[in-house]
Amino acid sequence: MRKTDFHSIRSLLSYGLAALLLFALAACQQEKNPQPTPDEPPQKNGVSEREDADTSMNGTGEPLQISGQLIYLQRIALPPNAVATVQLRDVSLADAPAGVVAEQVIELENRQIPVPFSLRIERGELDPHRTYSVAARIENGKEQLLWITDSHHGVNPGHNGDIDLGDIRLTQAASGSAPQPGESR
Repeated sequence: MRKTDFHSIRSLLSYGLAALLLFALAACQQEKNPQPTPDEPPQKNGVSEREDADTSMNGTGEPLQISGQLIYLQRIALPPNAVATVQLRDVSLADAPAGVVAEQVIELENRQIPVPFSLRIERGELDPHRTYSVAARIENGKEQLLWITDSHHGVNPGHNGDIDLGDIRLTQAASGSAPQPGESR
């Protein structure tokens, strides 16, 4: 093999390797203004048209009704002066107290379960990027906790129409429990 052929092949491999590295680096770079794919809507002001549509779909003047009924399985009568409290809470932040967005207080006046509830809120007050949950509790007239929710009952703020959560199952509180939301012992 001649020396010039060896140098030609070596030069060709060097240029080829350099081109391959440049191509790899270019592929790793992110575009500052990426072009939308056919499945992804274009963006304006950093917000996709789909997100913008979700936000405008909620409207600011259109009310949202969240309804359901409180139940528990044990066959225990509620005291005559029992009070049920149902809250829509913003539970987006894990290590922070949940903010109350809407609340309904129901004086039961000798009524028993199931306890129907209905929370009304303007859709514009809900952020489609946050997480919301319904929480409920039943106390006796002395603010002693009797029953409480112990699971997540999520509400989708982008949902069209009213939301019926159906049965919200409560769990019996331990005797002597009376902490208020956000209160420590």
